[in-house]
Amino acid sequence: MGKKDGSVFVCSSCGNEFSKWQGQCSGCGEWNSLNEVGKIFRGGGKKRQSFPRAEVVKLSKVKKVGDLSKRIKTKIGELDNVLGKGIVPGSVTLFAGEPGIGKSTLLTQLVGKIGGLYVGGEESPEQIRIRVDRLGLDSKMFEVLPTNRVEEVVGELESRVNSDEKKIPGVVVVDSIQVMNSEDVASGAGSVAQIRECTFRLVEMAKRLGVTVFIV
Repeated sequence: MGKKDGSVFVCSSCGNEFSKWQGQCSGCGEWNSLNEVGKIFRGGGKKRQSFPRAEVVKLSKVKKVGDLSKRIKTKIGELDNVLGKGIVPGSVTLFAGEPGIGKSTLLTQLVGKIGGLYVGGEESPEQIRIRVDRLGLDSKMFEVLPTNRVEEVVGELESRVNSDEKKIPGVVVVDSIQVMNSEDVASGAGSVAQIRECTFRLVEMAKRLGVTVFIV
């Protein structure tokens, strides 16, 4: 099985990429775990996007992360403690746990306290509204983006940078990363390649725009 132009082979077990198919992944040792996917273009679209060039900064000029006045208080005492006395702007936090443990509930409470954008990849706006009402939260604190395409999430937030009508939200909740997908990766949602690419896009966006992201 040879390599087709514009394709790579990704191990479904460990995520390593190869230029051609082989029976055993040299990274993790699994057999028959390589799947052919479309060539991954970092940055979105069919062509590479042009981002501002990274610049070297003097560390002495960087604001101290320990300055608690710069952190966002979640208004949930134990969550603030876990996050180090509040949310660091531009940070990305992964919420992981068994199904039904309360990840979506806790993050819904977070948005209900400080306001934000809830990306509903698994649920419809109606389902999210039911949970908001059940928790006794103010629905006006919520914006909901019902999509599982990472390009739509990044595009929505980029469009707000210079917008007078919409502001960048305090936090963005992506629920969940397993159902997100990028149009530049041919494999299905939930694959190692998709999860890695979508996470890369969200982290890059958070750093570039200063958006605080919580990924379920």
